[in-house]
Amino acid sequence: MKLRQNKYDKHSYENYWIEGADGLKSNDNRKDFGDGLGANISVDYQLSNKSNIGFIYDYGFGHSNMNITNTSNYFQNDNYTNTLLTYAEHRATGKQHTASAYYDLKFGKQDHKLSITGNYFSNVPETTIDFTTTENLGDRFVVKSPSTVDYKIYSGQADLTLPYQFAKTETGVKFTNFDNNSNISYQNLINGNYVTDPLKSNQFEYNEKNYAAYISFEKSFNEKWSAKAGLRYEYAVVNGNSLTSGQQTENSYGKFFPTAYVTYKSNENHTFNLNYSKRINRPGFRAINPYRWYININSYFTGNPFLKPSINHNFELSYVYKGKLSASAYFQRTLDAFGQLANLKNENRISTFENYYNQNSMGVSLNYSDTFFKMWEANYSANYAYMNTDVFATDAASRKGNSYDFDVQNTLGLTKGKTIQLILNYWFRLPSNSGNVYMDFAGVFTSGLKLNFMERNLQVNVMVSDIFKQGKSIGKIYYTTGTHSYNNYYDARRLTVSATYTFGNKKVKGASRHVNFDEKNRAN
Repeated sequence: MKLRQNKYDKHSYENYWIEGADGLKSNDNRKDFGDGLGANISVDYQLSNKSNIGFIYDYGFGHSNMNITNTSNYFQNDNYTNTLLTYAEHRATGKQHTASAYYDLKFGKQDHKLSITGNYFSNVPETTIDFTTTENLGDRFVVKSPSTVDYKIYSGQADLTLPYQFAKTETGVKFTNFDNNSNISYQNLINGNYVTDPLKSNQFEYNEKNYAAYISFEKSFNEKWSAKAGLRYEYAVVNGNSLTSGQQTENSYGKFFPTAYVTYKSNENHTFNLNYSKRINRPGFRAINPYRWYININSYFTGNPFLKPSINHNFELSYVYKGKLSASAYFQRTLDAFGQLANLKNENRISTFENYYNQNSMGVSLNYSDTFFKMWEANYSANYAYMNTDVFATDAASRKGNSYDFDVQNTLGLTKGKTIQLILNYWFRLPSNSGNVYMDFAGVFTSGLKLNFMERNLQVNVMVSDIFKQGKSIGKIYYTTGTHSYNNYYDARRLTVSATYTFGNKKVKGASRHVNFDEKNRAN
């Protein structure tokens, strides 16, 4: 059983400028604060020497709050027209439940394996936004926007591994059900009473069902050559219904997703690999839900219930030397890629998600891992990519450009038994491009100590992140109608202290079964 607790208080800022016939200079001065509690319990029981069952449950509860002062100055053809000053208080409470159960069985002379897993996830955040907007002429608007969002995800899958002599065969089926129901209200203070504005309120129901089946074959032909090929089929049924506006969306699609790789190992020092995969990238619920996050009375962020998943085709050629140095060259073709776009019309700014571009990317990546002097563990990686973006159906601009990022990780043992270790990590990105976005330099330097006491039963970690305050988000977003610029910082500099104490006999093997439930990340 594991217990966790957190509490945070940080100061952030956001700056956003829009240049064009309709202009905007927006500044957010923001305070984020909140807390959280959680518990995780795992139980694994061996029914026999070839079968076991298990259960994992996780509960989380917390508050996520913000106080934001926004100043928005508006322009027409570079001529100042108006200022809106808004003070907003965001108060959110969230409860999350995650439960997984599994059954594993080995059978047959070759230890065939059957795994059956069921998952459940529930997230029910309740949020109230109170904000007051004042115009430069003195007009004042007081608004309350309470909302409740109910995410529920169910999944079940069965996987079968058959280690035949002609090829190792894996096959399985999976079903996932997503429910996303939300009730968002926009209420104006009129004569001392809050009156709901039906045009800005929305009750929305979303359901998505995914059915999948796969099969793969893996074969080692000799000591040098091996290969694997697989095929996955997914079918999805999506329904969205706005109970407020009566707008309904229905969509269904089925697609095949092949994967294949070939590995050649010339000797113990040199390994080559060539692979291809086709993947689907589904949007998170925040990008789909038409929930509105208001900046002021005229500006808001919202999701798009018509958003579609994107498809990636990936090709990669890689080389590994002595298990320490790896290099790869890759090409990726992305179709119907989605992202967030902002549109300003007079003083009405709307930011939402769209499928708006196809992109070709090619690049190279390097990684080197080694241990020096028995006390210095190092891992270094670098990645370069060139991208060509073709925009459709929006006023975003097509772009070409390069991207560069690096990651340096060092762990130094300061004592003979490595009971005290020094951490020195630095991630940084040089000025880069992605989609229709140019990103300026950013970096995060993290350092700290890992301490082990009481025969390693007690572990204490003390870490400081973003020491040089380089974790800023600065760049430009290009449109055919003008250029948008941003300069944001979310107070990434922080001190983290954690302690873990292990009870009981270490020789007793605990539950270590990994349960893959990535779908719940879409609800965050």
